[in-house]
Amino acid sequence: MKTIYLLRHAQAEPRSENVPDKGRKLVKGGIEDSGAVAQNLREEGVMPDLIISSSAPRALETARIFAKKLKFKGPDILLKEKIYSADDARALLQIIRGMDDKYNSVMMVGHDPSLSALAQLLIKPFQFELPKAGVLGIECKKRKWADIGSENNQILHFIAPMKKKRLEKLRKGLTETLGSRLEKCVSKTLKESNAVAAARIQKTIRKRSLQIAEDFVCSHEYPLLKTLDEIFLFFKVQSIEKQD
Repeated sequence: MKTIYLLRHAQAEPRSENVPDKGRKLVKGGIEDSGAVAQNLREEGVMPDLIISSSAPRALETARIFAKKLKFKGPDILLKEKIYSADDARALLQIIRGMDDKYNSVMMVGHDPSLSALAQLLIKPFQFELPKAGVLGIECKKRKWADIGSENNQILHFIAPMKKKRLEKLRKGLTETLGSRLEKCVSKTLKESNAVAAARIQKTIRKRSLQIAEDFVCSHEYPLLKTLDEIFLFFKVQSIEKQD
């Protein structure tokens, strides 16, 4: 199988008369966001075989931060001018299809709208804009890059930086969802042994399930989301402004 990590460049300086679009560099916040997200991925054991990046400084800077944090040991970051100039998802998909099959995983660092369009092409239910410094991991059930298309793909994980208040809302929602699932699992197991005893401690099961879920959700700076429901919750609490 092949794995694709789509990484949108982090927050960059705005366009101006003195700074052409391609010359824009990361701002402090973008550097910090990149480092935090990359650290979370490293803790999850994410390690692409290859990193390919747009030639624009804001994308290359993002790629270098991720490579450093991940302790990337692969070949040098491969620059692709076509990632910067891509008008749509198909142009990026052609780059992926042309990769050497000796690599089983790739991290592509690029720009919107083409990068989000590629995410939406590969994962039909994912109809969102990738946040800056956000990563969508995709598992493709194909042996050859040339065969990858819009079918037989699934989400591995999604992670993106968030502002504090929105992060708190996301953590609360995830805690309630995971806590409820854990409570049901524990209750079912205990009821199979002794239904009366399980009923007596139902409140305790609920309380401890929520505490375990909260500890789990807060174990990383930004939660690593692995289901569509969790990703939908992210975009529900996160107001995504249209970014260039």
